[in-house]
Amino acid sequence: MIKSKSAAEIEIENISDDPIIMKSVLKIPPVISPKSNFTYFFPKKGIIYFYNSNQNEIIINIKAKTNKKLIIENLNTFRINEDKLSHY
Repeated sequence: MIKSKSAAEIEIENISDDPIIMKSVLKIPPVISPKSNFTYFFPKKGIIYFYNSNQNEIIINIKAKTNKKLIIENLNTFRINEDKLSHY
């Protein structure tokens, strides 16, 4: 899950060979295809949930530009490359 307390520009890159399912009340595509990325202007208090419907590990890079913290939680099946995160 990604949650933001302020507006943010996020880019999520799916490095995996499997799709990532996304759920949200926001107008986002339902899936990030393998080896592709998704860029979105995230509104204040926005939330996106990620689901891995495969047995394989999913690997994503998240880049964010925001004035406040971007909260990343419950990514038990994900390995996050945290050096790609930034906030200012």
